[in-house]
Order: sequence, then structure tokens, then C-alpha cells
Amino acid sequence: MSAPAPLTASFGAHPCLGDTVCLASAAIHLIRNLSLEVALYAERFTRLLRAYAEPGLIVLDRDPGLPSIVLRVHPFHRTRHNLNGHNNFVGAYVAALGFSFEGHPSVICPDLEPVHERFGLEDRGYCLLQPYARTLGRHDLIPGQLQDLVDLVRTEFDLPVVVGGKEDTPRDLDGVSYALGDVEVFLPLIARAKFVLGPESAAAHIAAGYRVPAVIWHSLEREDFMWLFSYPEWVRRLCHNHPRAVGQALALMRPILEAQDRIRATFRALGRTDLLPRATGFIQGDEAGFINRLLIEGGQA
Repeated sequence: MSAPAPLTASFGAHPCLGDTVCLASAAIHLIRNLSLEVALYAERFTRLLRAYAEPGLIVLDRDPGLPSIVLRVHPFHRTRHNLNGHNNFVGAYVAALGFSFEGHPSVICPDLEPVHERFGLEDRGYCLLQPYARTLGRHDLIPGQLQDLVDLVRTEFDLPVVVGGKEDTPRDLDGVSYALGDVEVFLPLIARAKFVLGPESAAAHIAAGYRVPAVIWHSLEREDFMWLFSYPEWVRRLCHNHPRAVGQALALMRPILEAQDRIRATFRALGRTDLLPRATGFIQGDEAGFINRLLIEGGQA
């Protein structure tokens, strides 16, 4: 008996980065939980899909001629109904593919080579800003408001700001570094940032995948859609697209980031650099207890 054909999904020629990452995440959850093979096509992000190197994930070089998966995911994007408890954007793709599994789906991002040193940046020593959303531009802040946020991060957090996004992102901010257009730079810069700042767009989903804290703004009309970002083990603050609201969200995030810095310093002092990435899982509570738990889980009490 021949093996069953892989489940196939396509974005066609014009996928969004955030959608591609969430579809790939859904596919990997199905591979790992249901032992399926899944074939994906996303013309602009073939190299990104290959970077996952996930057994069972087949990356297609040619369009299979199927309708875009977006047509199937759209009804699930609009409502939590029929998501079988998988209430986030990855879960919407799981549902659109016609499956469910036990557990709450997370974003899964590929392990890419770090690039922060290329920009003279320290690991967890900068803020990654995606200033504009590709498809939700009407929800963006204006350049003057963004500049105020950049100045706030630089002065109050004492952090450099790196702007990532599409190649055609306007270079209209002062006092920042730009790293535009290259997915294989954008993702690892998010992965090593202290926190991510931006509208609801690709950087938010990718930050969730790398468990990097984020402050994400959205318009009032999108309030009922913020469940899409209900990813497990991810520190985030969601707020309206108003400078005051973003400033308040940053103020709430600051003590969390300071606690995570202290936890990382403890791991370095103990020589447990392998646990540094897990410091971003701390939200609040007993720092010593959190450290001890990770040491026990990592094989050292």
C-alpha cells in the first residue's frame, strides 16, 4: 500500500511573512501531534520554510495550483468559533487545514544564525521596532508619534532601536538603525532583542515564536481580534494605537524586563548560559523560585 499523499497548502505568489510563519507553525504542530506530512508553498518565503528543517515538512518549489489558504483561514480569523480551543492565529490555520490536537498551539520559528553583532548590538541589548504594518496601515502611528516612542526607548530604557520590516519601509526616523528587506536578518534580530515594539503584524507573531517580550498596538476597531495573539508562554502588552497608551504599556513592561535582566545575570554567574533564553518566560512573582525551577528542569538544583 502506498503512503498517503501529504496534506498540501499554498499561499500562491503573495504571502505575508506573519501568515507564512503561522501556517508553517500549524503544519509543524500537525506533523508532531498527528504524524502527518505537510507540503507548503509560499513563493517569496521558500528559503524561510526550508530553514525550519522539520522532518515531515515538504517545501514545494512550484505552485500546486490550489486556492490560497487565506481563503480557508479567513472565516476562522473572524471568529473563535470552531477552533477547538486553539484560540490564536496559529490555531486558525490548524482549523483551516481541517484538524485539531490536544494543547494550545504556539508560534514556531526556525533556528537562524544570529546577526545582531553585524549591527554592533549586544544580545538582549536593543529594541526591535517594526514601525508599520503591511496590510493594516490605517492602524499605524504617524512618523512624529513613532519618533517620540523611539526617543522614549532610547532615554528611559537606555536601548538602541533597530527598525526592521519590508524593504520599502520609509526611513523617516532619527536615531535608529535600519535592517530592512531580508527575512534572514529580520527574524534573528527579533530573536535576540530585549523586546519588540510595533503594530499587530509579522514582528508580533515572530516575537511570540522566539518568546521575546513585545508591546503591540492596534486600532479600536480591532479590539475583538486580539485573541489572535493569545500565545502560551509569551510576555506581551497589547494597547490601542495612541502614543499615551503605548507609553503606558511600555511602563508596565519595564519592571518585567528588569526582572528578566536580573535572572539572566544570575544564570551567567552560575555558568548556565544554556538557560539564558528561558529568562524571557518570567512575567511576575518569585524570581528566586523561577530560577530554581529552571535549574531543576535543566538538570542542576
